[in-house]
Amino acid sequence: MEKKFLFNYLTLLIISVPLFLYYFVIEVQTPNYFLCNELIDYSINLFSYSFDIIYPRSCDQPLYERGFYDLKQIFAEDFNYQDRPLYISIVAVMNTVLVTVLNIFNVELNSIIYMSNFLVQIGIATYCLSLFKKIYFGDSKISILDSTVVSLILLLSPLFKWGVFDPSHQLLTLVAILFSINFVKSEKTIGTKEALLFGILYMLHRTFLITFIWVLLFQTYKRKENFYESLKNLIKNFKYYYFIISLLPTLSYNVYIRFVLDNKVYDANTQYWGQFVWIFDFIRGKVNYESEWHCVTVPANFICYFEDNLKLFFYLLIPLAFVLYFFYKTKIKFTNNQKLTLSICLFLYLFWSFIGWYPPIRFSYYSLGHLIIILFMYYTVTYKHQLGKFLILSSYLLFAITLNHWNSPKLVEFNFLIYTSILLFLAFLIYDKSSKSYS
Repeated sequence: MEKKFLFNYLTLLIISVPLFLYYFVIEVQTPNYFLCNELIDYSINLFSYSFDIIYPRSCDQPLYERGFYDLKQIFAEDFNYQDRPLYISIVAVMNTVLVTVLNIFNVELNSIIYMSNFLVQIGIATYCLSLFKKIYFGDSKISILDSTVVSLILLLSPLFKWGVFDPSHQLLTLVAILFSINFVKSEKTIGTKEALLFGILYMLHRTFLITFIWVLLFQTYKRKENFYESLKNLIKNFKYYYFIISLLPTLSYNVYIRFVLDNKVYDANTQYWGQFVWIFDFIRGKVNYESEWHCVTVPANFICYFEDNLKLFFYLLIPLAFVLYFFYKTKIKFTNNQKLTLSICLFLYLFWSFIGWYPPIRFSYYSLGHLIIILFMYYTVTYKHQLGKFLILSSYLLFAITLNHWNSPKLVEFNFLIYTSILLFLAFLIYDKSSKSYS
């Protein structure tokens, strides 16, 4: 397992180098983040050599860096990411290790914190890649070529392409999905240790608590002929006590902050953004959160969410087109792994519909976007003919490498490469129809 993880990590690291050069050194396509991030000029000194690059600096960077440089800051009353202690800790530890190693070898490097965050993000991407291979291909050998193909698709998918260079923890949303699917496939029985594990992961990213509910529901569900009997069985046998146990790590963390450190517990997601808590306000006939992205009444929340879903489908035009085509080719016959993926992603889809705050693409991507990318990776790898696979990958790569950030007012900024990717998709359809190569 360690060798496979290391291989995947090195593969993604190697792929990220030309991606980094493309955007930030050679600047073939200078990225535009539109909101929050700005491109800053940096000079890197390495082994007596100096070269200039640009690199994105998030508007959240100073907030994250407070915790990265000083872990005690995560307990501060005004620390925005107090609810993400594990993610902050991982980057902080990586930064300490990297600083120590560079000092040992007397290497001078500016902005080490950026490299620390980048290496952690590549690690997160690697774990996703490893879980995907394990879920969909198990112990069967996947060729180096196919492994590289999957790595390319994952790293160039929009959330990862932009996210690996950012101090954001949104890449963990895919980890939560794949980790939970793998847990179910392992046929482990939920116990106290497993509940505590998900509870600890909840402190890494809150999606883990929602996927844990999905795991509990999955293990509780027993197929019945009558829908109402199945629902009754779920309510009667749902393992509430394990759900409560999963909350203990966070509860202990909050108790420590409140009563040991005598600080206030701060949750920016609810207290500042009003995520989900707007529902209680709505029931009482109040509206406390308003912005261009807030939709905090019913059914306005569902309407805003659905409109954002449509934007996501348009934004992921090429991978979605391939997935829909393979749905058609296979007559929507899903494998067990695909059914699990559909189940958890649709469960998350329903959950995010109630968030009440819908910035472009983001929360739609956390469920439907991940679903599209996972299925696209699977269909690409399992496609039989090499020429067809080449057309699929070429179409995707041209689309993904040039795809703008989702914050663009135009949503998708069409250019020559994107039009070429569409033509390659059409060429694939012609090729596949003539060869009848996918079964």
